[in-house]
Amino acid sequence: MISHITLGKEKIETAAREMAGIRQLVENYASDSPLQSKSLLVCVTPTPQTGVLLMALRDLGAVVAACADNQYASDDDVVSFLKSEGIAIFAKSNMSSEEYHSAMDNAIDALTGQNNIQIIDDGCDITRHIIKNRPEVMERVRIISEQTTCGINHLKTLHKRSRLAVPAININHSFTKQWFDNYIGIQQSIVHALTQCGITIAGKNITVCGYGPVGKGAANALRSLGARVSIVEQDIIYLMQAELEGFIPTSLADALASSDICITATGCINTISGALIQAHAKDGIILANIGHGNKEYDVLFLKKTAKQRRLNQFTDEFTLDDGRHVYSLCDGALLNFIAGGGNPSTLMALTFTLTLLTHITAASDALGSLDAGIHCVFEGLEKMSVELCFPHLVERVTPIDDIQRAYLHE
Repeated sequence: MISHITLGKEKIETAAREMAGIRQLVENYASDSPLQSKSLLVCVTPTPQTGVLLMALRDLGAVVAACADNQYASDDDVVSFLKSEGIAIFAKSNMSSEEYHSAMDNAIDALTGQNNIQIIDDGCDITRHIIKNRPEVMERVRIISEQTTCGINHLKTLHKRSRLAVPAININHSFTKQWFDNYIGIQQSIVHALTQCGITIAGKNITVCGYGPVGKGAANALRSLGARVSIVEQDIIYLMQAELEGFIPTSLADALASSDICITATGCINTISGALIQAHAKDGIILANIGHGNKEYDVLFLKKTAKQRRLNQFTDEFTLDDGRHVYSLCDGALLNFIAGGGNPSTLMALTFTLTLLTHITAASDALGSLDAGIHCVFEGLEKMSVELCFPHLVERVTPIDDIQRAYLHE
């Protein structure tokens, strides 16, 4: 039988082959050890792609400690291999809440005595944990990078409350993160995930809750495979955009009453509450989440009030008191990660190359007088990231002349 370590190594090597930007970045910078004397505290979903990121951080000279940004989706093979490589990573699939928070504390404790900590966060999970439970650690943190919408929203709240004491770099709102990793990446992983769950897309009535880049990408992918797609939105401007792009605007109540599948992509809790499920859920509806965490629809309500039966490794059937059946995928956690293996390596490489460049730049004392608060990605790094990830495009870019550049005020 092949060991977890061997499988993890194979998965990471396979991912790395499609992550040219990270490979090239390490080749360009490794001899200089630009992250030497820096400690990287990383809170992301352990996947083959994030395994490539963690190995790159180590190869660039950093002391690395890592944990999962959720309880459910860790790839145990990848974790086993990273541990065998000496990387302090604390994660496993299907952790309890206590194990999840303990893993974060263990990652923090692995950097005991280390100063100059730089945080790579996904959902603001480790940042919020430190501020709430380990505030003394924040005195050793230099900078945070955040790559999700809900994470940026949490950081904004912390900043408004004067609880964010260091600069935070907004990777999430970079063009490449929003429209390549999020928008294009979900188009592959959502289809793979539903297929893995044994669900046919063609001919289904599917509602996507949330029309940000992830929701847009999912909606387009599902429609391209023959689904009739409706959109739920709390922002009338986004709802208008969905309608003008050919989707059906609907309310949550109507979506639950008529959809075969209802997918949350909001990054917010209680998008589909237990009360809404009880009042409106159609018999046989399938609920899934591609946003963040596992609280976008009320799985706990289903577990407390309905009879549960496990159908396969990804699907639970819940029978309500009145006999209606509700199906929940991946226990309400991220469908596209758990069943779909996450977004494709090539697109994740864009986000992670940008993240690496951000932390290399920060390590070079480029922070200067950067205030506590949320900041855009350092100028020029997105272009550098794309050039590293897609080098064949560099010579195909059409230049403009000085007159054109002056006209455009460049």
